[in-house]
Amino acid sequence: MTHATVLHDDFCFSNIIIADPQTMGLGLRKISQRKVKRANEYSHIDWLKLYKKYCDNTVAINIDKDQRQLELRRLFKLPLSKLVFKLKNRSPF
Repeated sequence: MTHATVLHDDFCFSNIIIADPQTMGLGLRKISQRKVKRANEYSHIDWLKLYKKYCDNTVAINIDKDQRQLELRRLFKLPLSKLVFKLKNRSPF
């Protein structure tokens, strides 16, 4: 990593907080609520992990069952999505 990248990451993770609506105490209309988070979305716990890595390594992180399920879905869904994308967009030559 370059010095500029480290500074950028440090700035982002110390000044921007990614939080789920429930974490913020934001009430959503029923139509806007999801039962599960999409595999390509950051959760508040994902942000906490990055904050711990770049800003404060003493932060305690409690990984709940929803986060574990999200991480498990990512293990399977993201590589499959990448493969499907490559197959759909491959050159015919």
